[in-house]
Amino acid sequence: MSPVMSRFFHKIPATGAEDELGEFPDESEARKDAVESVREIVSEGALDGWNMSDWKMIVTDESGKTIVELPFCEVLQPKNG
Repeated sequence: MSPVMSRFFHKIPATGAEDELGEFPDESEARKDAVESVREIVSEGALDGWNMSDWKMIVTDESGKTIVELPFCEVLQPKNG
């Protein structure tokens, strides 16, 4: 039996962008993909000199319920250790 996939969406209020993030088996996988998406956005934006420190990505489920609020500054912080 294959896992039930749920569709997740992300919004970046600072830009007005809202897109389908994808279908994932659970919230944890949707969050991991959101982190990768933020890293890509930050990489591209840094080249253009954007200050994204106060941006965040909001991941919602199909009903619009917020699953994750991911501030870009969390992704920008270096890992300890």
